[in-house]
Amino acid sequence: MTRDWKKILKGLGGGLMVLLFGGAALFFVYLFASLALTKPYLIRIVPVVGIALLITLSIAATGFVGSKWMRRLWMVCLCVFAGCLVYVGQGIYYDAIPGVDDRTLILQDYIPFMEDTKAVKLQEESTLQLK
Repeated sequence: MTRDWKKILKGLGGGLMVLLFGGAALFFVYLFASLALTKPYLIRIVPVVGIALLITLSIAATGFVGSKWMRRLWMVCLCVFAGCLVYVGQGIYYDAIPGVDDRTLILQDYIPFMEDTKAVKLQEESTLQLK
């Protein structure tokens, strides 16, 4: 079995270029995504999806897609994408569950002896005596 070293080096060079430029692009995407996105589950998946996409693109750039270990690497990347979809789905589900809004628990609304307070007042005189 003869190997065409020019083809191998050309493929590896293409994959390396994708990794270098894609890595720089991934850095800027993560930087701006962390500033623009507010949900933590979205911020956390940006580097994971970016790295899996970078690996997938570098595999495609090498041209050696048909080998056995490359197909396994493709499957790993697809599993990473599926895991990220499940993680984001879980985050969206938890965000959809209604919770108590902290702004309604401000204690200034319950200051006693003020007008228009939410504190409960007795209708009659208290019978409790502390000794």
